[in-house]
Amino acid sequence: MSFYYLPIDTQIMEVRQLIIKADASLKKKPPGSLIIHKKYNQPQFYQKIHDKRIYIPKSDQHLIHALAQKTYDERFLKEARSLSDELDHLQLAHAERSASDMYYRLSNIYNKLPSFRKDLVTPYVLPDDLYIQEWLSESYEGLPFTDSDPLIMTERGERVRSKSEKIIADKLYALGLPYRYEFPVYIPGFGLIHPDFTILDIMERREVYLEHFGLMQDPDYSVRAFTKIDRYRSAGYHLGDNFLCTFEGGRYVFQTQPFTVMMKERFRIE
Repeated sequence: MSFYYLPIDTQIMEVRQLIIKADASLKKKPPGSLIIHKKYNQPQFYQKIHDKRIYIPKSDQHLIHALAQKTYDERFLKEARSLSDELDHLQLAHAERSASDMYYRLSNIYNKLPSFRKDLVTPYVLPDDLYIQEWLSESYEGLPFTDSDPLIMTERGERVRSKSEKIIADKLYALGLPYRYEFPVYIPGFGLIHPDFTILDIMERREVYLEHFGLMQDPDYSVRAFTKIDRYRSAGYHLGDNFLCTFEGGRYVFQTQPFTVMMKERFRIE
């Protein structure tokens, strides 16, 4: 099985949870559907119940949003249930498929809405661009710098600790891979850590940790490095899948080209 794909059973679980959420939301919605007409370039809202249309004043935002959400919920549930059946068949066949298909189909329900309807609903699955934007917008505090640390800035305008980390950050940025630098992560059995880079695999919507070990010529440092790698493995993070490493030390310097190849292969970049 390829480590690149989110397991089918995990996809099934995620879709079923979304179905439960959307179904619970739909059951609370008022009768009828929302009709929107534009008059003098301004929207007018109506509640359609059978053949009857009832005008909704703009002040009744709760009803307007509820009816808009209801239509979205219905479309989302139809697609999600169809997708759930497909995934069940894939599981029975011991097959695998990228989660990108799941995320594309479920996010497309929202993506296909007219812009004025998008403002009225809360999507269960965001399109890729909005998902990346939300992921990158999360604020956090990384590890502090000391006065003795060199001032090294990336193309994205953030401070890093070494020239090699700058090369890594700039290459991730150039490849269009969303990343966070020293983002705090709590891993059971490992504790609170700050991986050098947390990269978003947008196709599978998983986070991949990248650690750069830059002083491997130091015996004590190398022991700590391999201990850290082993602790990642024990916590369920596998090299080449959701955990990546780069190394340098002594006469072996960090090489940009092999790193670029590794990133393109891992994240399926042409």
